[in-house]
Amino acid sequence: MTTPRKPPGEKQKRAKTQIGGGKPGPGRPKGLPNKVTTEAREIFKGIVERNAGKVEAWLAEVAKENPAKATELFLKLAEFNIPKLTRMEVPAGEGGAAIIQFIRVPKSIEVD
Repeated sequence: MTTPRKPPGEKQKRAKTQIGGGKPGPGRPKGLPNKVTTEAREIFKGIVERNAGKVEAWLAEVAKENPAKATELFLKLAEFNIPKLTRMEVPAGEGGAAIIQFIRVPKSIEVD
């Protein structure tokens, strides 16, 4: 018995097979960081920390001729140790405008 073929241009779906009946396999548990990536970041961080004085001198040398390039290099280095902030979308309120309200807290209030 043959499986009916779809007309050209339409994708055919493959049946997905689940190894172990859908139970978790021997892979990395969800949420656990990748070991290689973590080690690479630690190595790079160590290199930067050990050469902080040299990096500062290198940036100063580059800045003499091209301050913009020195700033660009500094920001690229910073990305490895300071996580980037993610963008968030704030849903608009009624009328299509988002309302942002700043509240000042008196300095006399102590926060634990």
